[in-house]
Amino acid sequence: MELSALYYREQRPEHSFRPGVDMIPASGKVFDEQELVGLVNASLDYCLSEGDQAARFERRLAKTTGTRSSLLVNSGTSANRLALSALTSPYLGARRLQPGDEVITIASRFPGTVIPILQHGLVPVFVDVTLPAYSMETELLDQAVTEKTKAVMVAHTLGNPFDIEYVKQFADRHSLWLIEDAGDALGSMYRGQPVGSFGDLATLSFFPGQQITMGEGGAVLTSSSLLKQIVESLRDLGNASPHAYKNAPAEMGRAPGGYAGSSLLIPMSFHLHAADLHAAIGLTQLHKLPEFSRKRREHFQFLYHALEPLQYALHLPEETPGSEPNWLGFPLTVKEHSPIGRNELIQSLEEHRVGTRLLFPGPSLEQFQYSTATYRIVGPLTNTNTVRNRSFWIGLHPGLTEEMLSYSADVIHKLFTM
Repeated sequence: MELSALYYREQRPEHSFRPGVDMIPASGKVFDEQELVGLVNASLDYCLSEGDQAARFERRLAKTTGTRSSLLVNSGTSANRLALSALTSPYLGARRLQPGDEVITIASRFPGTVIPILQHGLVPVFVDVTLPAYSMETELLDQAVTEKTKAVMVAHTLGNPFDIEYVKQFADRHSLWLIEDAGDALGSMYRGQPVGSFGDLATLSFFPGQQITMGEGGAVLTSSSLLKQIVESLRDLGNASPHAYKNAPAEMGRAPGGYAGSSLLIPMSFHLHAADLHAAIGLTQLHKLPEFSRKRREHFQFLYHALEPLQYALHLPEETPGSEPNWLGFPLTVKEHSPIGRNELIQSLEEHRVGTRLLFPGPSLEQFQYSTATYRIVGPLTNTNTVRNRSFWIGLHPGLTEEMLSYSADVIHKLFTM
């Protein structure tokens, strides 16, 4: 293992930042020799599928997020699909989701949130977001709910929690399932409690650029023993570990022939395991999460204060009251009467080697009009359209230095004073 660490240090020597030459990425993975040592160590065990490393990661992740269970999968998109699929289980009785049922979500979000809704023949009900928090417009929820509404599935945009207290009370009042898409929000807090611990189910992503990464990977979180058993079975092609059905309701049944809960034929099931090699990286990354989160919050504050003088032209991001976001990126929205447009600003930043990303706009109405998907819209989606046309974000991840952040801010200032 010492040789692996030495190899890493020799192959990746540090060098000084060269302004205007070195790219400042909007997002990126942050790792060192510890991840490589963990990966090599796991490879020597030659467990190429899910094993002890994955089990350790699941236990530690559940403790970190304040949930009773976490189930590791191969991507955040798979986590979303599993979470929603679990709510279609017949073991949930009258509360199960069935084709034609409605799921309330925000219109401005990553496609991975809405795709599972459509795949199950459910109807997404889109509501607008607020600016500049990029959070669900909760005042529209009472207009969105109907007798067909069965669930709310909403993302914490760029790590900024939505108004969880309001949304959870709304869901409880109408007996709706709540799924937190926390793919961008690991480490974010709401009223002192980890994001991902409020919903009936929550999902995470560990793709490079997220708060931690394992290369590929995701997870489903829950504190419900029944939902945990359903998700586990769906993930494992209907199979389950010997203890999976220990506390399951009698109506879940047993497999014939003495298989005791394994080899149950479930038509809507998948094979979505993550490998031990990925989990070994994740264990090291999870240990670093507190330090990563501290740096992200410091970088956010640095950029906010540096760009405050430009509020006449830019909407700076706003934290949800009661929250402590672990921001994935630093979002900016160009105001309507800004002297520089969004696209011109992005082009100039990229030319100066400052990386940018567009904020997830969600599918346009035109996309839905040319598909067979059924959907419903509540309100005019004014802010969603603003996000589509005038929002973007720049990097603040822990791999950046204060010199890089200062350069990014200086470039933006110069563009507005030319």
